[in-house]
Amino acid sequence: MKILKSIIRLMILLSLSTSVLITIFIADPNPIGPSTFGLWVLSLLGSKLIAVLSAVALVLLYNVWARRDPWLMRFERWCRRAEETPDYYS
Repeated sequence: MKILKSIIRLMILLSLSTSVLITIFIADPNPIGPSTFGLWVLSLLGSKLIAVLSAVALVLLYNVWARRDPWLMRFERWCRRAEETPDYYS
């Protein structure tokens, strides 16, 4: 059961990070005229707001789950160990 929870948590984090990247880079390329320019700006700001909210949710969930989930704890240890290891190529 713990493995299933870990996989579900990782999939949620992956889907949130994907939604952040997609909504950051998405934009309607051509506002047609002055009558649709306001709608284009609202659409652009709406997509960026979704990106920011998804990023905030991603950071908050990762910080909470990194203390509980065994796979995320291993990932954290792996990253810390990689930072402490000297770089032999520089």
